[in-house]
Amino acid sequence: MTKKNSEYSGPFFEDCLCVDVQIYGDLKEGWRLSTDDGENAPVLWSEKFQKDIDAWNRFLEIVENEGMEAISGPIAVKHR
Repeated sequence: MTKKNSEYSGPFFEDCLCVDVQIYGDLKEGWRLSTDDGENAPVLWSEKFQKDIDAWNRFLEIVENEGMEAISGPIAVKHR
């Protein structure tokens, strides 16, 4: 079965930080979410999602509740 990329995949910018959000999957295995801040190893989230929008909403929930630093690491350690 071919894995499909979600339309929700791509760069996400907030609070002067950017992460590459990748949501991909198939009908049999569900949708997966990974994030890459370009500084550290990409993170494959352990959760599997029934729909791609569920993965996107979970990502947004973390950003809203915990901030972008929870996804990308502290601003203070970023190289500028």
